[in-house]
Parts: sequence; C-alpha cells; structure tokens
Amino acid sequence: MEKIKLTCPNCDNAVYIHHDDKLMEYFIKTEKVGHQCSKCETNVIINKTNVSYIDI
Repeated sequence: MEKIKLTCPNCDNAVYIHHDDKLMEYFIKTEKVGHQCSKCETNVIINKTNVSYIDI
C-alpha cells in the first residue's frame, strides 16, 4: 500500500491521502480534484508537480 503526499504550493505543508492507483492516475490526468491544506486552507489540486508516493 502506498500513501500519497500532496505538497501545498502556497505554504509547502504536506497533506497525506490514500487512494487507489487507478483513481490517482485519473486525478493526476484531469487536475480537477483537490484536498484542502490544513495550514493555509488552499485547495491543493492533485497533479504531477505536487504528488509524491510513500511506501508504508
């Protein structure tokens, strides 16, 4: 299982999420789905530039 780390472009805060690989591919491709940053409350869009995968 992998944990996905989203990095907020405004404040560099990390947002950690879990999604299926196929779903993540779709999110990255469409660049329309996001998660709210807990620090600055910006909607962090899931795309190639702010997604990192972490093995757990």
